[in-house]
Amino acid sequence: MKVKFNRWYNIVLAALLSFVGYGCSDNDDPGTAMYGSPSASYKVSGTVTDENGNPIEGIKASLTYIKEVEGEIVAEEDISAVLTDASGKFSLGTPRMDLLPNNVKLVVKDIDGEEHGGTFKDGINDIEFMNAKLVMPGDGSWYSGTLAIKQDVKMEKE
Repeated sequence: MKVKFNRWYNIVLAALLSFVGYGCSDNDDPGTAMYGSPSASYKVSGTVTDENGNPIEGIKASLTYIKEVEGEIVAEEDISAVLTDASGKFSLGTPRMDLLPNNVKLVVKDIDGEEHGGTFKDGINDIEFMNAKLVMPGDGSWYSGTLAIKQDVKMEKE
């Protein structure tokens, strides 16, 4: 009977601690606990080219939060956006975010029409988070820093 009680007691205690959370820290400010999820700033850069490898100027590159329901895009919200320069290069930054969600995509759109080499199809690209490189450690905390991702994009003509 006592063994059964201890088993249930341990299960209930483990469940409560997992809901409430448990954290401790050994830092200089005893009033502050390092508690939460990791966060970082992300820098995504690359080059937008056509099928032949020629850089395309004037393409809107953006980090966009995309919400899908049953495979249909129901909402889009730009987090950061820039136009590519004459060499097709772009560089985007994000504000400090908790683990950039999987539904943030690199979106490229031809917004100038025929002006810079023709009309190109819009593209929605997954961001290669696994290729992120730490470029600047955080402020000494375990949960912060700046990561860089280089991602080139090829666009097709319409």
